[in-house]
Amino acid sequence: MTTDLKKQRGRNSHDRSAYDWFKTFESTLRLTGNVTASCERAGVSRTAAYNAREVRPDLVERWDYAQEYAISQLELEARRRAFDGSDTMLIFLLKKQKPEVYGDHLRLEHSGELDNSIAFTINPNPPLGELTD
Repeated sequence: MTTDLKKQRGRNSHDRSAYDWFKTFESTLRLTGNVTASCERAGVSRTAAYNAREVRPDLVERWDYAQEYAISQLELEARRRAFDGSDTMLIFLLKKQKPEVYGDHLRLEHSGELDNSIAFTINPNPPLGELTD
């Protein structure tokens, strides 16, 4: 059953029992890295979880640490797969760890004369809204 947001708001923000769900949420987040799955396991709505995050600064650090831990576990698995023979994973990790050596590079050359100097920047990771077909 999902914790009712109104009940959460009705309690004192410092009342520990109002956040009993967080321990389960946190441990699930460390394992899965997924907020939705963590909320479902803890019996709290995503809205209530994010609202708790806003009003309880002490939860923010624990939440962020749990997500970082989950990411570190993915990185360990990626390294294991790279060492076990996945060339694709090996290339991916090398690009991530040493982009100046293994990353994708763009070289732009121009021959001829320029009347004006031109400066531009290419963003290799544009926000999704900027991608076009």
